[in-house]
Amino acid sequence: LYEVKEKEEVLVENNKILEFYEETHEEVEILIEQKKQEEIRLAEEKRLEEERKRLEQQRLVQYTTYSADMITSNSEIVRFALQFIGNLYVSGGTSLTNGTDCSGFVMSVYANFGISLPRTTVDQSYVGIPVSIDGIQPGDIVSYGYNGFSTHSALYVGNGMVIHAATPDLGIRLDPLYMMPIVAVRRVI
Repeated sequence: LYEVKEKEEVLVENNKILEFYEETHEEVEILIEQKKQEEIRLAEEKRLEEERKRLEQQRLVQYTTYSADMITSNSEIVRFALQFIGNLYVSGGTSLTNGTDCSGFVMSVYANFGISLPRTTVDQSYVGIPVSIDGIQPGDIVSYGYNGFSTHSALYVGNGMVIHAATPDLGIRLDPLYMMPIVAVRRVI
């Protein structure tokens, strides 16, 4: 029933199996090492990107703090708004400390002074009275957008700067007045 093989044949077959195993094992080890190196490379790229973002955020906070120090406005609204530089942007949010979006920021700043404003950017572009860009004053609401449609709200702080809740990455910050096309400037006080 059993085929009896010569001792030499068995040795030759065993050597072939052993050689196959050694070759396969080496290939697997190479693949594992390549995978480890790729994971290390990706982790380093992620670390460098996070460090780049952290440094950029730090630079922006330093810039906006420096810019805020240059603003010597008599406007209580501006002085109040400036204390929130660096706080979070949260879509749909209205908290000056825990996160807000652009229109929520404008609404919440004015709410602190007992002035009720609409919630949306579009509605804020129609409140109060219209102001020409030449007549803009600290505390005025600046509405930005395209084709006459408002998509972003900010508060003019003076010295050609606005404060606004910019983006999730940037948070509340100062930027130049002409950072985007201006649709309207409105005065509510």
